[in-house]
Amino acid sequence: MTLIVDPTAALEMILGRSHAPELESMIQRASRVIAPDIYISEVPGIFSKYHEYEDLPIELCEEAMFESILIIDDFPSTSSISKEARELSVKEGITYHDAVYLILTRKNHGTILTLDPVLHSAASNQHISTFDFN
Repeated sequence: MTLIVDPTAALEMILGRSHAPELESMIQRASRVIAPDIYISEVPGIFSKYHEYEDLPIELCEEAMFESILIIDDFPSTSSISKEARELSVKEGITYHDAVYLILTRKNHGTILTLDPVLHSAASNQHISTFDFN
């Protein structure tokens, strides 16, 4: 099984939050774990917000950023799907980044791991496999 992991799922697992055991189990069972190349730039921005707004210690943020990269096997380039992602983002009313995750999931016949309700809903609308954590 190929899993496409978005930052919400990765950070939930790395920070040991409520769905962490479930996420870790899924990632361990996967034959391949991928995220688009944009993931690498998304994660530091998210941890900056955790540090600023949730007072997460900077040392923990840095360690978690490193771990969030290590759980991914491959970071496919998004350059070949940028036009398709723009079109899907307009059609679905979602962000470009969310559209990239959906297209990457579809192209790899995978399942997306996300805790983002907007991305989860868009995946369902596009008949893309996802897990429901609710």
